[in-house]
Amino acid sequence: MLLSLFWEEREFWEMEECISCNDNKKNIIILVLFSVFIILRLPNVVFHGRFLAEEGVVFFAYAWHFPTWAAIWRSFAGYLNLGANAFTFLDVSLIKAGWVSLENAPYVTTAAAFLFQIQPAIIILWGEANWLCSKYIKPALLFVIAFCPFSEEVWLNVMHIQYQLILCCGLILAVNVPKNIFVWFYQALLLVSAPLCGPGAIVLGPLFLLRSIVDRSASRFYQTVFLGLGSVIQLSCFFSSSVVRGHFLNPLTLSSVIFVRTGIYPFLGSAISKKISYFVLQSYNANGLFWNFFSLISIFCFLFLSCIAWRYRQISAGWLIFSGLSLALVSFGGGMIASDASAWFDARNGERYNFIPVVFFEMALFVVMFNSVGEYRFFLKPLCILMLLVGVSSYIKPIGIEKTGPDWKQQVQLWRNDHRHPLEVWGWPASWAMDLSDTTQSCTTVSLKAASYEDPTYCENNWIAHVLALPRLK
Repeated sequence: MLLSLFWEEREFWEMEECISCNDNKKNIIILVLFSVFIILRLPNVVFHGRFLAEEGVVFFAYAWHFPTWAAIWRSFAGYLNLGANAFTFLDVSLIKAGWVSLENAPYVTTAAAFLFQIQPAIIILWGEANWLCSKYIKPALLFVIAFCPFSEEVWLNVMHIQYQLILCCGLILAVNVPKNIFVWFYQALLLVSAPLCGPGAIVLGPLFLLRSIVDRSASRFYQTVFLGLGSVIQLSCFFSSSVVRGHFLNPLTLSSVIFVRTGIYPFLGSAISKKISYFVLQSYNANGLFWNFFSLISIFCFLFLSCIAWRYRQISAGWLIFSGLSLALVSFGGGMIASDASAWFDARNGERYNFIPVVFFEMALFVVMFNSVGEYRFFLKPLCILMLLVGVSSYIKPIGIEKTGPDWKQQVQLWRNDHRHPLEVWGWPASWAMDLSDTTQSCTTVSLKAASYEDPTYCENNWIAHVLALPRLK
């Protein structure tokens, strides 16, 4: 309230007061259709049930063996993932209480992940901003999310709801501050869900602060405070360096990687993009000049899109652009799991890191295209259509390892016959499986030196050994 005495609230560059263009019936229909597209992308997940990789091997299995406090507040891979911890623990608790069978356990986490995955759609459909009043803009933005290429890894699993929450934060930054019950919805996302489910949302903190200053808005500043409080808790109590991260790229390499991952694949599709990325990789390995050319293109495209947003006073598109760029710089510049150059230039390797930058950049294109006129719209419209076609193609043919996997109910039956049987899960080879045995083993202190296959698979040192493909002792 004190801030309101000094700051006259306004939305920067808004030419007129925001007119609410929400039609609840229409929004509900669009939300239902969006939900259907979410489910149909990986129908086997919904109809047959699955745990994806660490979701089952690490989080669920750890909750199975350890008590409440240890399971919920466990920091893994350098940060607290409250969403994965809490919902896998809830799942285990329901099973042990007899309310859910182990055969149906995947449906609990899948349902929770689904609820978080539609939250960005809720912000878009019921959010208020002049740029959201353009015809077809809301369905177009939801199309970008639902059909984002190579995003199966963040689909319907609680381990990666952190990416859906980062998306929510970027959208909250771009839309107007609500004046209804959505205030509390936004603040809950900013305080608890986003920063405590992963460090990605913390990257957007400076942009929230910048917008509160630019808009001279106390309400924006309150949003910054809520995000800041959650970030402080994550950073001071749970965050730590991880031995599997920290390969920092120089600016030219980083620019080239960003362009390949967010500028080629979304517009040219898998086949053509794979060939281009191969040539870039060969040039990079040979210290050639070709990959530097893509670095310059990346910088030019960013500046070009920013200039168009500036010219047409689409400041909301600008916030989306800078949100995507911030996440790309941090994710590709040093946040990815340790890998070599062949993985940097392959959008299918660590696809989850592409999701947020690609979605934000594509959204910015649509916002500018729908809210501008003249030659730039004529230029951007074919790009948007091409982007949609690539999205549809990727949607129809998802990455194979994400759409198929072991028969979960068969695995449970084998486990019921022998509790020592490790249950195979989707996304990993058979050697990675859930340990739901009757014996609980403690985990050794996490370090690269202590990384070992001898630890249970739900322990971080075992996970590090697998991720880094350490040699097995004979």
